[in-house]
Amino acid sequence: MNALVRFEELIEDLLEGSLAKLMRSPVQPAEIARRLERAMEQGQRAAVGQTLVPNRYRVLLHPDDYAGLEPARGALEREMARFIVERVRERGFDLLARPQVSLEPHEKTRRRRVRVQAELADTMADSEATAELEWTQTQLAPVGQQMLPRAWLRFSFADGQPGQVHLDRPQFSLGRARDNDIILDDPRVSRYHARIVLRYGQFLLQDLHSTYGSLVNGEAVEESILRSGDVLSLGGFEMVYEED
Repeated sequence: MNALVRFEELIEDLLEGSLAKLMRSPVQPAEIARRLERAMEQGQRAAVGQTLVPNRYRVLLHPDDYAGLEPARGALEREMARFIVERVRERGFDLLARPQVSLEPHEKTRRRRVRVQAELADTMADSEATAELEWTQTQLAPVGQQMLPRAWLRFSFADGQPGQVHLDRPQFSLGRARDNDIILDDPRVSRYHARIVLRYGQFLLQDLHSTYGSLVNGEAVEESILRSGDVLSLGGFEMVYEED
């Protein structure tokens, strides 16, 4: 049983008395948990021998959506922090300090939407909501000691000219949308098609439920560790992953 399933079961048990009201809210706890996990992955930072992820999370909701969850706020924040700890263990990440989650009303957040702001804070503030959590304290590596593989994506433009992208950060998003790190202007590529993330010193490809899927060396994948020479195909747009 993974962390998300356990989280959903715990929420049902803890909130049995107010569950009917909670379920009428447009925003459900499971959706918030998925957004938290995405923010955790996007905020990872490579360090010597470890991959650190954020330990502070602000969940921003439209005031009307927040009002439906506010009666159970304490329990939700506590269980969401536990969910992060479990996902960190399952994914092999590391925490600098005990995670803290806060649900907050936010006028600029649209209804039925969830926004998460995450940060890696070099402090450990004990609070009632997280005092009982188990966690593993690690040391943040100086920026100069952070290690990334020397890796590139190589491909050809529509006119046949060669192109390449140096993978010099722990994460890259790929897709047609203009806010991706790597923009692939190809109709076969989804707006947010895939991402490349660092884990245990290796890059891996994660498909983001794209329309036409992601392939590595001709095989469809949801997630795959990348090795030098691998051919990546995003909806048919091909790239080659190479390391020095």
